[in-house]
Amino acid sequence: MRRLVYAAGLSLLLAAPAAAQVPLADIRVGVTGALPTGDLGDSFSSGFGAYARVGVPLGVAKIMGTATFTRLNGKDVTVPGVGTFGVEDENIIGITVGPHFSPAPLFDLGVEGGYFSNIDKFGIVPSVSLGLVKFDLMASYTVVFADNSNATWISVGAGLRF
Repeated sequence: MRRLVYAAGLSLLLAAPAAAQVPLADIRVGVTGALPTGDLGDSFSSGFGAYARVGVPLGVAKIMGTATFTRLNGKDVTVPGVGTFGVEDENIIGITVGPHFSPAPLFDLGVEGGYFSNIDKFGIVPSVSLGLVKFDLMASYTVVFADNSNATWISVGAGLRF
C-alpha cells in the first residue's frame, strides 16, 4: 500500500509540468487585409479588418470560435446609360465556429460556419494558420451565401497567440 501511495504521488508530481504545457484555450488576435472576389469585387476594392479567435484543444483537433470585423472599401461603378456612382464602404461583422485540425505543431487547417452582419446570411470560412512562437499568420476564404450571388473575399492576416 505504501508503494502505491508513493507511486501515485510521484505520478502527480511528474504529470503536473506536462499538464502545464497543454493550454486550456488557444487565443489569437490580429489584423487582416481583405480582397473581395467574384461579384463582390465588382463593387468593392481591397479592405482591412481584425480578428479574435478562441479555441478549445481536443488532442490534434480543436473547436475554434472566431469574431471578425472586415471593412470593404467601395468603388466608383459606371452603369452604361445611367452614369457613375460611388458604392459606400461596407462594414461586416462575422461570428463563426467550427472544427480545426493540427497535422503539425502550431499549424492548423479549419472550416467554420456562422453569421455575417450587413449581408444577414450564413457563410463558411475555410482557413489555414501557422504559429511562429507567439505570432500567428493566417489566410482564409470567406463565402457568404447571399440571395443572388455569393459574397466572397480572401483575407490574409497576422497577429499574436496567447
